[in-house]
Order: sequence, then structure tokens, then C-alpha cells
Amino acid sequence: MRRLFFWLSLPLVLVFGCTMESPDWIRGQSSAYPASEYLTAVGLGSARDLAEEEARQKLQARLHRQSEMDRSEAEGGRIAEVWHDREADAYYALAVIDRQSAGKLLSAALAALDRTIAERVAAAEVAGSSLLRWGHFLWAASLATKREALADDLRYVDPAAVIPPVAYSLGQLVERRDLAAARVGVAIRLGNDRDDAVRQRLIRALAERGLRLAPDFAADLRITGSVAALEPPPDIPAVAVRIEFDGDDTDSVKLPTIDERADSEAIGEQLALRLVAEVISLAGEELP
Repeated sequence: MRRLFFWLSLPLVLVFGCTMESPDWIRGQSSAYPASEYLTAVGLGSARDLAEEEARQKLQARLHRQSEMDRSEAEGGRIAEVWHDREADAYYALAVIDRQSAGKLLSAALAALDRTIAERVAAAEVAGSSLLRWGHFLWAASLATKREALADDLRYVDPAAVIPPVAYSLGQLVERRDLAAARVGVAIRLGNDRDDAVRQRLIRALAERGLRLAPDFAADLRITGSVAALEPPPDIPAVAVRIEFDGDDTDSVKLPTIDERADSEAIGEQLALRLVAEVISLAGEELP
């Protein structure tokens, strides 16, 4: 009877013993997921979910951009294996991205991005206003920057991948964006603007983006509004600004009223950023 019990319990001992041995991927080399076929990263945590999250983050950090991939890839790869070190009471997780599959996804994303950039450029050429033309080129230049990062990811994931040539380089699009911006004349009138402080900061922020100040009668974009100084304490933003847009160039271009609160030194930059975001959004709605 004792001998029978011994032989029946032996497989359980062997299985338990195997689970106590750490897998090879913890030491950086996985026989099941070789580096030639997979990108891998190992996470460590006191709980399983913490280890899995760290593994995904490590893998994600190795790529510039992953929002064009499917959900599992975009979140930093799938969790292929998890191991519990019972002695240390710690969890290890292995996140992996299949190079071939990811390469196909990135190639498709790159092609889609190229099509969108071409659409933006085409729309800019026939835009009915200087403001919309600027908006299309703003977006195209922004996408071109993302394209460079996406191409870098594809080279990293699949060194053998063929990167298609660009129809419009980032430099070309930036040049066209700046030429379009130079044709947008802006007039600014702000009530309650003590010492003309907010207006001057807004002019400077717009000038850094290539927009020119123009007389009110010649402006493509008229910015009108009011400024309200906020009381201390100093950790509360010092200025509140409400601005509206009007002008011949915006008869068919409707920009929303912008309310912004910021430190008096930063308010001009904040307003300029909001204006750029609204113009890009507007250009998106106008895309044929």
C-alpha cells in the first residue's frame, strides 16, 4: 500500500517541482518567444495585475507610437506568460508583440497616414479661406511628424520592412504651413486689458506661429473679447479671458467662443494653443 501511494504521489511531486523553477524568459531569453520573431518585456510586481501592467508599459516604451495598432498591441502587447515566485511572493509577467503581425499593422497605419496627409494638402489647395488653408497645413504637418515616429517603429519592429517614400516631406509641409500662416492677418481688441498686457502676449504667441498683426479693416480674423483679473491667492490663475472671432475670412468659418484662465504670463500662449486646436478641428470638419 505504501509503495502504491509512493508511485501515485510521484507525478504530483514532479509537477510541483517544475512549477518552482523559474522560466527562461525571466532571465531575458525566451525559447518560446525568440527575439527574431517577438518583442518582449518582463514586468515584476507584488500582484499579478501589477506585473502585467509593468510588462506592457516597458514594451510600450520601446515604441514611439502604437495608437494605430489594434487594442492588444496598443496597450503594450499581450501577456503571454505569468509566473509566481512563491518563495519571494512576487509575480513575473511576459508581454510580447509578434513582429510580423505588428509590422503589418504598422505598414497599414503608415499607408493610411500618407493618404490622410495627401487629402489635407489637396484640401488646403482649394480652401475657401486663409484660415482653413492654414488649418489644413497645420494638420498635415502634425501628421507628418507622427509619420516619422511611426516609420521608426516599423523599422524597429520589422528591420526588413520597406518604408514607402513620402509625397510631402515634413520640411515641405512646415514651409507650406508657415506660408499659409503668413497670409492670415489678425486684429485683436480686448476690453479691460490693463496696460494692454494680454493683447501683447497674445500677439507674441501668434507671431511665433507665423500669424501677422493686421489693421482691423484688413484682418482675416478679428479677435474681440474681455479680460477679467482674478483675485489672490496666487495659486489661482491670475487672468480670465473670453474671446470671440469675426471677420470677412470667417463668414463661412465658425469658431467657438474661447474662455481661458491662466497665469498672466502664460495667457497669450494658452489662447494661441486653443486657437490652433480650433482651427485644426475646423479644417477637419471642412475636409471633403
